[in-house]
Amino acid sequence: MYYVTVMYPNRDGVKFDIDYYMNKHIPMVSRLLNATIEVCKGIPSSTGIASPYLYTARMRVNSLEEHQAAMATHGAQIMADIPNYCNAQPTVQIDEVLHPRG
Repeated sequence: MYYVTVMYPNRDGVKFDIDYYMNKHIPMVSRLLNATIEVCKGIPSSTGIASPYLYTARMRVNSLEEHQAAMATHGAQIMADIPNYCNAQPTVQIDEVLHPRG
C-alpha cells in the first residue's frame, strides 16, 4: 500500500482559495482518480512556528501502476486546475507503507 501526498507551501506571497479547492478541485480529482482524499490544514507548532505547508492532501493507493496509469490519463487536467486555487506549485511525495501491514 502507498500514500500519495500533495503539499502546498506556506511562504510569503502564496495565495490559496480553500473554497475552490474543497468544492471543485478535490471532488474532480477524487472522481478522476477514483480515490478518497484526506485534506489537512497546517497549524503552528506549540512553540508558534508556522507549518511549512498550508494544506496537504493525501490519498491511499493500492498499486503504483494503477495510480500512474490514472495520472497518465488525467494528470494534465488535474495539474491545469492548480492555478484556479493556488499560485504556487505543490510538492508531491509518494510513500510506501511499511507498518502496519495487513
